Amino acid sequence: DIRAGGWIAALIGGGLLLADVFIPIPSSVIMIAHGAAFGVLGGFLLSLAASVGGAMIGWWVGRKGSPVMNRIVTPRERRHANAFILRYGLLAIIISRLLPIVAETVAIMAGTTDIGWKRMLVATSVGAIPPALVYAIAGSATTDFANGLLVTAGVIVVAVLAWVVGRRMMPEDAAEPEVRTPAFD
Repeated sequence: DIRAGGWIAALIGGGLLLADVFIPIPSSVIMIAHGAAFGVLGGFLLSLAASVGGAMIGWWVGRKGSPVMNRIVTPRERRHANAFILRYGLLAIIISRLLPIVAETVAIMAGTTDIGWKRMLVATSVGAIPPALVYAIAGSATTDFANGLLVTAGVIVVAVLAWVVGRRMMPEDAAEPEVRTPAFD
């Protein structure tokens, strides 16, 4: 029974979402598991906190210009993310929270711009609410294998739609944008 995990399951799931900024973790699966284990409210709050925490860690890595960033983000991803952020500002951060891999890249790259930590925190929180809530509801509704298949199919459809929207917003071949000096809030 997944609900028997308690605090250990919460720590593992939350830790995986925090680590998602550095290693590819299927965050949607983790968030669905949070909903199944802790219900809609508990799963939502845990997923939201861990998602925002992971994005803030990514922002901090970008802000510090850590050599870790160079291992995580390819030059092409960096160009695309910077162009996306410079073009759409905080909206880029909000929208990117719906897109696997792009969300982590944008969080790191936001740290290289003049977006301060307070604005990043607000934008990330706003953007993380929809997926955290949808996945918590999906996980909570997954009571048997048949429902699990339907929820999984629904999640895949939503993820594909988010990816299509994100691809349309991202410039195809972005030139290297000028990196602005970070301003701290």
